[in-house]
Amino acid sequence: MSSNRREFARIDVSLCTRFRCLDEAEAEALTETLLARPSVWAPANESRLRDLASSTAAGTEGVLAQALLDLAGEIVQLRSRVLDAGGPMPSGTIVQISGGGGQLASPIDLDLHQLLELRFDDPAQCLPPIRALARIVHRRVTEVDAYGFRFEAIHPQDQDRLIRYIYQLQRQAIREAHATNS
Repeated sequence: MSSNRREFARIDVSLCTRFRCLDEAEAEALTETLLARPSVWAPANESRLRDLASSTAAGTEGVLAQALLDLAGEIVQLRSRVLDAGGPMPSGTIVQISGGGGQLASPIDLDLHQLLELRFDDPAQCLPPIRALARIVHRRVTEVDAYGFRFEAIHPQDQDRLIRYIYQLQRQAIREAHATNS
């Protein structure tokens, strides 16, 4: 068995992200914060609400479940804006993502082993804001420098949301491929 086997599915994306470089002390403090609670508030039984909202047989209950999910999304976006009030952060693009890390295209030079606070979301695909601690593990030099990163600290609920998002994108790509072949 190969030791290079990936633990998580990986997918190409284009996610706008904000990040800031951290020293070890800042990273340690952030780790405690990240592991204490997820990046976003979510209603109790969120997965049940999602199932109910997507059920065609749910009728009025489905509409109410969707309304609750929409309201929760608005609260999440507001909370994210409040967190960002701490100051501007450089922007980059996550070009590949998995449950364990990804690849960041950055307009600024980053050092190998650099620790980063990452904040990213995809409102169009219902991925709420995720905040994580990552470490740069490699650099790929092309037209735009891309840095491979590994998550050092991410709340398990945030990681679960990220993995569901990846599977959702994969299912979408499969449906689109089947539609064009039909």
